[in-house]
Amino acid sequence: MSFKTEQCKYGNVGWPSNLELFAQVATNPKQWLGTAEQHIYVAQILLPYIKQRHKKIKEMLRTKKSFRIDPSLDPTFFLMCALASENILKSVIVFRFEEKIRLEIQTESKIPKKLLGHNLVDLANRAGFKIDLDQEYILRFLGRYVTWAGKYPLPIRNDKNDVTERLSDGDFYAVGGYNPENVPHFLSFCIDLYHWAENIINKENTKNKAL
Repeated sequence: MSFKTEQCKYGNVGWPSNLELFAQVATNPKQWLGTAEQHIYVAQILLPYIKQRHKKIKEMLRTKKSFRIDPSLDPTFFLMCALASENILKSVIVFRFEEKIRLEIQTESKIPKKLLGHNLVDLANRAGFKIDLDQEYILRFLGRYVTWAGKYPLPIRNDKNDVTERLSDGDFYAVGGYNPENVPHFLSFCIDLYHWAENIINKENTKNKAL
C-alpha cells in the first residue's frame, strides 16, 4: 500500500469544529439539498447498470442458459434514493424551523431531535409533505434501506425483517421485495420530491427578498 498516514498529520494540536459554522451548515436548507443531489446523481449513474442486469437475468430465465451475473447494485441504488429523500425532507424541516434549530444547536452543541431519525414517513409529516398511499409505500420501502437493507444483510431485530408493513389504510404491503420494472419509479419520486422542496425554499426566499 502506497498511502502514507504522515501526509494527513496535523501536529500535536487538533482542529476542533467551530460551533457557529456547525450551526450555519445545519440550518442551511441548500446544504441538505446539495447532499441529496449527490445521492440522486449516484442513483442516476447506477440505474442503467441495474436495468441491464435485470434484462440479463430475464433473458437467462427465458433461454434457460447460464450467464455470469455481476453483483446486484439494487440495494445501493435504493440506499441512495433513501438518503436523498431523507436529506430533502430535512432541508424543508430546517427551512421551516431554522431559528429554533439554530438556537438549540448553539445551546446543546448537537443536532436537535426535530432533525434526527430515518423514519421517512415521520420526516415527511414534519416537513409538511402530504403523502398519498403510493408515496407512503415508497417512503416505507426506502426506509428499510436507509436503516439497514442498503447496508447490512439483516436488521438488528427479527421483527424489522418482516416482508410486509401495514400502511395507513390498514392493509399490509410487501416491502421486502420489489418488481424490477418498478425500480426507476423510486428515483423519479426522489427527483419530484427534490423539486417540491426546492420550490418551497426558493419561493419563500423570493418573497422575503421582495419584502
